[in-house]
Amino acid sequence: MSTTGKTITCKAAVAWAAGQPLSIESVEVAPPKAHEVRIKVLHTGVCHTDAYTLSGKDPEGAFPVVLGHEGAGVVESIGEGVTNVAVGDYVVALYTPECGTCKFCKSNKTNLCGRIRATQGQGVMPDGTSRFKARGKDLLHFMGCSTFSQYTVVADISVVAVTKACPTDRSCLLGCGITTGYGAATVTAKIEEGSNVAIFGAGCVGLSIVQGAVKNKAGKIIVIDINDDKEAWAYKFGATHFINPTKLSSRKSVQDHLIDMTDGGCDYTFDCTGNVTVMRVALEACHKGWGESIVIGVAAAGQEIQTRPFQLVTGRVWRGCAFGGVKGRSQLPGLVDDYLKGDLKVDEFITHRESLDNINRAFDQMKRGDCIRCVQQWHNHSRISLGDDPSCGDTIYLYISFFILITIIINHQSFSTSESIYLISTPSIDIKMPSIHPSIDNGLKKGIPNFSGGSLHCHCPSDKVTVTLSSNVAHNHACGCSKCWKPKGSLFSLVGVVPRDNLSVTANGDKLFIVDENAAIQRHACKGCGVHMFGRIEKEHPFKGLDFVHVELSDESGWQEPQFAGFVSSIIEQGFEPSGMGEVRGKFQSVGLATYDALSPALMDLIATFTAQKAGVRFANL
Repeated sequence: MSTTGKTITCKAAVAWAAGQPLSIESVEVAPPKAHEVRIKVLHTGVCHTDAYTLSGKDPEGAFPVVLGHEGAGVVESIGEGVTNVAVGDYVVALYTPECGTCKFCKSNKTNLCGRIRATQGQGVMPDGTSRFKARGKDLLHFMGCSTFSQYTVVADISVVAVTKACPTDRSCLLGCGITTGYGAATVTAKIEEGSNVAIFGAGCVGLSIVQGAVKNKAGKIIVIDINDDKEAWAYKFGATHFINPTKLSSRKSVQDHLIDMTDGGCDYTFDCTGNVTVMRVALEACHKGWGESIVIGVAAAGQEIQTRPFQLVTGRVWRGCAFGGVKGRSQLPGLVDDYLKGDLKVDEFITHRESLDNINRAFDQMKRGDCIRCVQQWHNHSRISLGDDPSCGDTIYLYISFFILITIIINHQSFSTSESIYLISTPSIDIKMPSIHPSIDNGLKKGIPNFSGGSLHCHCPSDKVTVTLSSNVAHNHACGCSKCWKPKGSLFSLVGVVPRDNLSVTANGDKLFIVDENAAIQRHACKGCGVHMFGRIEKEHPFKGLDFVHVELSDESGWQEPQFAGFVSSIIEQGFEPSGMGEVRGKFQSVGLATYDALSPALMDLIATFTAQKAGVRFANL
């Protein structure tokens, strides 16, 4: 059912007052007005800026508010006049907007934008009102993003579309921390080859500066942090030196130590701590005549930086930057591409994961030294547990396993013993091996971990039926049954499952029809080309709510690769020569796929367990 133009009720983490834990509330999210975008937030990072505002130290902090500014998701609906994104686009929210027309944007001197600065600072949308309501009260927006909600509304100049190939648990981190640090090094400072660099603070921003310095071929890359555990992290990202200032001789300051290490001072220093004392140290560690110190960390309200004017008179430069100097709408998509090419580290920053309900635990983890970034998952059904994921344990894993087994098995007939013997004894005939499946014939392409979905398209030359998935599939497998749709000339279909709530028909749904309304799995196919777009169970069933899909219908790469081959012998029923089965199984084995005449033993055990439990069987302790 379409939610366009309607108020959505969802969960959000609300900060009712400074210094208080966040409260998980049912909130109403109004539809977007003109030049606004409503986003289904799939993942968000938890940043120190969120904690800073929640602490009450932020001079612009106001309550009650929906915090969060490092989020990514899918466009759910758009308001009148929005042209830069469309429904279904994968996007990153931007706390630093880019209108392209104000004097800031047109100056080419800054990434700051003045278009909505006043209202954003007040915690409201550009028209002066809020789109959030809970307990009968309006809630304030935060940094123009408010990603601590399952749905949020942002200005159209505060969102950028990115490729669907980038999982949202990765792209969200480019909404603040990584881009801020990487941009500070490569865009704001423009570190030159051979430059000596010092970074104060080895969190997400600091480590991102390190990788920016590495990219620009800096000389010495020195990381300063009072936590010894950060030393390994610093070297992992490319630092050449690590200093714990608490372990230096009391007779020597940090700045003097850095000056000695770099023959007169650093070419560039960066403060990522928000500590005004450290900011002064960073400036005074710069080289006389040309050294630059860039302030990134945000200090508490009322605090001021100070140094002797002589430090500046003698050529040192003190400056700051927001979002690394990166223009979000113009330049952030390029960083996403860099990540996908392997030129920008993102995965390495994720040390913790939490669900929406555990957001306060994420704040606690952020304060610990072992947390670089905690990524929050806002929609529980958007993550499907995969069998090779060591963190699996979600109930949905069992649900999907049972669902596949029950719904597929009820569409197949078992072979009798006599039939099996007959087939084995059939004389060998020289046959030409047809295609197993285009995705298997030439080897498997590994999927991307935590890939966040994409769109499936039918084969019509125009007016294509489009089905959008907001998550990856699970238990993707080759299936030899006669009922599943197969590409022309292929012996097998590829079938994966996805929670029903993660599937939506986004174009030309009027072309769909149900192939067999009496079947347990109602396969929705295109009237024009016959392609099965998805299969769904509508009857009462313990696993109703999970859909079958064929991800080969997608243009995106990153979907889970096939995990096994099931119902292999079923291709004989469809006319395949029995003597060729050895070659078929050999092909699967050559690409690492186990073959079964039903499904894998682990999944068969699951369905047997489910059946037994439904029958009230008690298991003996052997």
